[in-house]
Amino acid sequence: MHKRSVKALQQALLKSPQWNRALLSGEAESFEALIRRDKLNPRQTHRLRKLAFLPPDIMERIIAGDIPKPLTLERLKKDFPMDWEAQRSHFGLSQAPH
Repeated sequence: MHKRSVKALQQALLKSPQWNRALLSGEAESFEALIRRDKLNPRQTHRLRKLAFLPPDIMERIIAGDIPKPLTLERLKKDFPMDWEAQRSHFGLSQAPH
């Protein structure tokens, strides 16, 4: 994976929980308000906010730069299951490391 793609994926992964916390805490009244406030790309932001729901082991690998080939930013922008085991299967990854 290209260095820019890795960095974009890591940044999106770090931002998505921040967006969700802003919504849950009331800091942002809606996702649209958050998009306006932070001058975000609406389409991309909506697609990336679900990254906050990846399993911790996958998040840790991405942040560490150990990104499995199936985890491209484009693939993560598409719909994927919310269940962690189903996500691992969807992305062709084995179960969480022990």
